Amino acid sequence: MKKGAWSISILCFSLSIILWIPNVFLSISSGAWIFTFIAGPPGAASALIAKSKWLIIGNLLMSISFFWLMAIFQVIEGIGYYFF
Repeated sequence: MKKGAWSISILCFSLSIILWIPNVFLSISSGAWIFTFIAGPPGAASALIAKSKWLIIGNLLMSISFFWLMAIFQVIEGIGYYFF
């Protein structure tokens, strides 16, 4: 059971990262990032079953990734506006 839960957690974490690739790295406006809200909590729950602290933290961070990524991008944009 632990190995299956670990695999599901890794899958959810990887899916959450893949869903951000078009927006962050390719500069393509895609609404696929919204599925990080769906993929993160089951990944964190299965990581809890597998007792993997790093996967719990990673999946929870990816669950709220919209908020911290938008904050980072706003700061970067503000710095760029101030200096350039």
